[in-house]
Amino acid sequence: MTSYFTDETLYQFALDNSWLGTRSPYLPGVVFHPFTGGTLINGSLWTLPWEFSFYAIVLILGALRHLDGRGATTLLIVTLLSDRFDVDIEHLNGYSAFLSYFAAGMCMFFLRAPFQIKNATRFGDLSYGIYLYGWPSEELVVHALGSQPPWWQIFALAFPSAAAMALVSWHAVERPMLKLKDVPLSGMWPRLGMAAILLFSASAIVFGISGEFIGLCLLPAALALTGRQALSLILSGPRLVRNRFHGKSLRQILR
Repeated sequence: MTSYFTDETLYQFALDNSWLGTRSPYLPGVVFHPFTGGTLINGSLWTLPWEFSFYAIVLILGALRHLDGRGATTLLIVTLLSDRFDVDIEHLNGYSAFLSYFAAGMCMFFLRAPFQIKNATRFGDLSYGIYLYGWPSEELVVHALGSQPPWWQIFALAFPSAAAMALVSWHAVERPMLKLKDVPLSGMWPRLGMAAILLFSASAIVFGISGEFIGLCLLPAALALTGRQALSLILSGPRLVRNRFHGKSLRQILR
């Protein structure tokens, strides 16, 4: 036990993952099973740096008051074209493809009204928690069964435990954190909390997420803003033409 808590790998795992890094996915001596991925503690965490950069784009669009369906649509078009013509960034293969999924989710959010399912979240929004805790739940199932079981056995046993952890996560962590977004920054404690968030974000960018990620937030956001303005002009073009030339004869228009 002493050797475990003095192992450098343990502290590298804790520090790197707290900064959303992906360089230390293992814990000393922890092996769930001898099959592929059996030493990974949580294979779902590799997406967190990507998600961080995607939500930074949302932050930029929101701060500029352009977070709407047109901005999301433009972002989706740009990423789909980039992926179609293999315009990608060195060392970050697949960035445009992953961002297109995120942009599609943004579009679905703005079009959600007709598709909402009544009471779908009466126990909370468990989707992200199931994603995060699904991997370790599955690994523990494989470890407990002591073999390489078929997928349906893993799913049947891992899903209830992952859903239970997601339920606890939603009510104990996620929902309380979401409530903080509406807290006014007028008091000392809210301002200290905002300072802590900014400090964490800066630390994650410097020590965990590579600078390329945060740089890639700026270009897609700029393209989304530019495309949004162009899309607005295209959509409003017929109305502007109609208003300008309404009631005028051809001679008056060509004068």
